[in-house]
Amino acid sequence: MKIYKTYKHNPPHLFRSNAKYFIIGATYKKKYHLEEESAKQRLIESINKGFTDYHWKLEDWVILHNHYHLIVEALETAETLSRIIKDIHKFTAMWIKKNIVSAKNEEKSGGTIGIYV
Repeated sequence: MKIYKTYKHNPPHLFRSNAKYFIIGATYKKKYHLEEESAKQRLIESINKGFTDYHWKLEDWVILHNHYHLIVEALETAETLSRIIKDIHKFTAMWIKKNIVSAKNEEKSGGTIGIYV
């Protein structure tokens, strides 16, 4: 099955079952929210869970300080990709905001900052 989707702020996407995808995700404003090893570990745990839960195969990955790259394969239906990415970003961002950003804010005695992974 093929699904062609267009987006307001992204190029169009063609979703096909049994296809491989190269995915790039980045932090909001390219901030180094993934600089700490614990943040990278949390992100890869979320990635593994997300793709496993939806029966995708994670082939390769790399996580840098402000972005990541994935090579994944849709074993069944590719329509779940947007849901997987949304969950990965949501849960990782919540964890980073709670465990890293708030700790840095306490050190600086400043307010909270927004984070979007």
